[in-house]
Amino acid sequence: MAMNRRRFAFVSRILALAAACLLLVGLPPEAAARAAAGTRGPVQLEFWCSSNPYEIEFARVVVDKWNSARSDIKVKLQPLPASRSTEEALLAAIAARTTPDVCANIYPGVVTQFVAAGGLYRMDSLPDFASFMRERLPDGILEQYRSSDGHYYQAPWKSNPLMLAYNAGMLRAAGVDPASLATYSGFLAAAAKLTRDTNRDGRTDQWMIYLNIEPIWWQRFFDFYTLYAAASGGRTLIESNRAAFNNSAGVAVMQFLSDLFRRGYAPKSAFPGDVFLQQKVATVITGPFAMPFYESMKRRLMVSAAGRCGPMATPRTSGSSRRASTRRKPGNS
Repeated sequence: MAMNRRRFAFVSRILALAAACLLLVGLPPEAAARAAAGTRGPVQLEFWCSSNPYEIEFARVVVDKWNSARSDIKVKLQPLPASRSTEEALLAAIAARTTPDVCANIYPGVVTQFVAAGGLYRMDSLPDFASFMRERLPDGILEQYRSSDGHYYQAPWKSNPLMLAYNAGMLRAAGVDPASLATYSGFLAAAAKLTRDTNRDGRTDQWMIYLNIEPIWWQRFFDFYTLYAAASGGRTLIESNRAAFNNSAGVAVMQFLSDLFRRGYAPKSAFPGDVFLQQKVATVITGPFAMPFYESMKRRLMVSAAGRCGPMATPRTSGSSRRASTRRKPGNS
């Protein structure tokens, strides 16, 4: 898919980078462009967005604006097909050669797989890609998305700061100051007060935190990786193509998680529904994608918890940098 400077700039401005994120093509870009040039009528691009209802709503507004402004290039919006993960859906599409032209919901860490599968368009083949993107991004951000072969197959358009959501009513009832949750020791001390058997049937039914126990790789964004970034001053798990978390910060995080499960402060089973809204747990690690849902449920939170839901930085060791205690979830490109 070839784009000249004017078209690329227009796409970026109208779609606010949502369509300048990652190009996936069933044909080589040059072949697709030639095929499009030889057809009559408008070119149609297929755009896959996240299946999150709030992102679908955003994408629909953006696509409608684009389509009303352009008659020569039309965008067809399609939420990502149902699958256990975005990555599985896209790998299946690459194998079947049914990929979209644009996708805006990809974890940057798996882009190498897609490049190896021959499913991505090299975006820096556009002559002004790098200069145009650097005008829109802070220094150093774009470089983080360069692939190991030196080229760009993705561009960032959003990131999700992950924080600790807490039920202020539950903390208040247990006599816990939210500020005490900032360190591992304070968090564990609070957990000892909050974890209990509320109906006195001999079984714990209220816990400090919910940590998903499913062995799914992206779930680790919401426990180990978030905590590790906070404890290590913002380091990532991979550095120079090598695992880099076997260090004091990584050990401290694993010890903290072990303590939570070993002492019974986190449930070792899954529950139907949202355990945070059900008042089964006092805290959960989440991101801005959960805020609209919590907002829609605030009446239930206020009535049943006699309090409110608030965010704060994730716990860290006492010597960790406060600046790094809020992790930016990588993605999406």
